[in-house]
Amino acid sequence: VTDLAVTESADTIYAEATMAGAAGVAIVRVSGPASREILLGLTGKIPVPRIARHVKLVSPSDGDIIDHGLVLWFPGPGSFS
Repeated sequence: VTDLAVTESADTIYAEATMAGAAGVAIVRVSGPASREILLGLTGKIPVPRIARHVKLVSPSDGDIIDHGLVLWFPGPGSFS
Protein backbone atom coordinates (compact mmCIF):
# COMPACT_ATOMS: atom_id res chain seq x y z
CA VAL A 1 0.00 0.00 0.00
CA THR A 2 1.34 3.38 -0.97
CA ASP A 3 0.37 6.68 0.63
CA LEU A 4 -0.89 9.20 -1.89
CA ALA A 5 0.01 12.82 -1.32
CA VAL A 6 -2.81 15.35 -1.53
CA THR A 7 -1.71 18.56 -3.16
CA GLU A 8 -3.42 21.91 -3.18
CA SER A 9 -3.87 23.70 -6.48
CA ALA A 10 -4.73 27.28 -7.27
CA ASP A 11 -6.02 26.24 -10.70
CA THR A 12 -9.63 25.89 -11.72
CA ILE A 13 -10.07 22.70 -13.69
CA TYR A 14 -12.91 21.04 -15.57
CA ALA A 15 -13.37 17.59 -16.99
CA GLU A 16 -16.07 15.55 -18.65
CA ALA A 17 -17.23 12.91 -16.19
CA THR A 18 -19.62 11.12 -18.55
CA MET A 19 -18.88 7.52 -19.49
CA ALA A 20 -17.55 7.10 -23.02
CA GLY A 21 -20.10 6.33 -25.73
CA ALA A 22 -23.65 7.49 -26.29
CA ALA A 23 -25.29 9.07 -23.26
CA GLY A 24 -28.51 10.94 -22.63
CA VAL A 25 -26.84 13.28 -20.17
CA ALA A 26 -23.38 14.82 -20.11
CA ILE A 27 -21.64 15.43 -16.80
CA VAL A 28 -19.01 18.12 -16.43
CA ARG A 29 -17.20 18.68 -13.16
CA VAL A 30 -15.63 22.04 -12.37
CA SER A 31 -13.32 22.42 -9.39
CA GLY A 32 -11.19 25.28 -8.09
CA PRO A 33 -11.28 28.90 -6.99
CA ALA A 34 -13.10 30.24 -10.08
CA SER A 35 -15.92 27.65 -9.87
CA ARG A 36 -18.33 30.10 -8.23
CA GLU A 37 -17.80 32.73 -10.94
CA ILE A 38 -18.19 30.11 -13.68
CA LEU A 39 -21.47 28.89 -12.15
CA LEU A 40 -22.73 32.47 -11.83
CA GLY A 41 -21.83 33.12 -15.47
CA LEU A 42 -23.68 30.03 -16.70
CA THR A 43 -26.75 30.15 -14.42
CA GLY A 44 -26.95 33.63 -12.89
CA LYS A 45 -27.20 32.26 -9.35
CA ILE A 46 -25.61 29.99 -6.79
CA PRO A 47 -27.99 27.20 -5.70
CA VAL A 48 -28.41 25.86 -2.18
CA PRO A 49 -25.37 23.64 -1.48
CA ARG A 50 -25.63 19.88 -2.06
CA ILE A 51 -29.15 19.98 -3.55
CA ALA A 52 -29.70 19.33 -7.27
CA ARG A 53 -31.45 22.19 -9.06
CA HIS A 54 -32.83 22.37 -12.59
CA VAL A 55 -31.43 25.51 -14.25
CA LYS A 56 -31.19 27.29 -17.58
CA LEU A 57 -27.62 27.39 -18.82
CA VAL A 58 -26.91 30.66 -20.59
CA SER A 59 -24.08 31.97 -22.70
CA PRO A 60 -22.03 34.32 -20.50
CA SER A 61 -21.29 36.51 -23.53
CA ASP A 62 -24.85 37.28 -24.65
CA GLY A 63 -27.25 35.68 -22.15
CA ASP A 64 -28.86 33.38 -24.74
CA ILE A 65 -30.14 30.08 -23.33
CA ILE A 66 -27.86 27.31 -24.57
CA ASP A 67 -29.30 24.37 -22.62
CA HIS A 68 -31.02 23.22 -19.45
CA GLY A 69 -29.32 21.12 -16.82
CA LEU A 70 -28.98 19.95 -13.26
CA VAL A 71 -26.50 21.78 -11.07
CA LEU A 72 -25.09 20.64 -7.76
CA TRP A 73 -22.96 23.14 -5.81
CA PHE A 74 -20.44 21.74 -3.32
CA PRO A 75 -18.64 24.71 -1.75
CA GLY A 76 -15.34 24.09 0.01
CA PRO A 77 -13.83 23.20 2.26
CA GLY A 78 -14.69 19.55 2.35
CA SER A 79 -15.64 19.05 -1.31
CA PHE A 80 -12.83 16.83 -2.48
CA SER A 81 -11.74 16.57 -6.12
